[in-house]
Amino acid sequence: MEPKDQKEKPLSLEACLLIYDEECRLCMSVKHDLERRGISQTRTGIRFVAYQSEAARTALGQRYRLGRPETVFFIQPSGKILQGLDAFSPLLPHLPGGTLMQWG
Repeated sequence: MEPKDQKEKPLSLEACLLIYDEECRLCMSVKHDLERRGISQTRTGIRFVAYQSEAARTALGQRYRLGRPETVFFIQPSGKILQGLDAFSPLLPHLPGGTLMQWG
């Protein structure tokens, strides 16, 4: 977890954003596992953003609600927002066997 006083990087229009709940143990575990597997902005163009951040509030706009989120969000550079299980589909090509899973 990043220190709260650390300044956030500005949002990039080229980056995809995976917005997760940093207060959720499952979300944090999945995030760390994805990072361990090499999914990062540098390698894949996917940036992890905590829902509790100003960056998430800005990116989600009117979809943002105070409190904890009920789901994870994936925002594409075009502005399209995927939610829930659909939010993980863009990650599949970056995971071992993920391309095969997309066929199913």
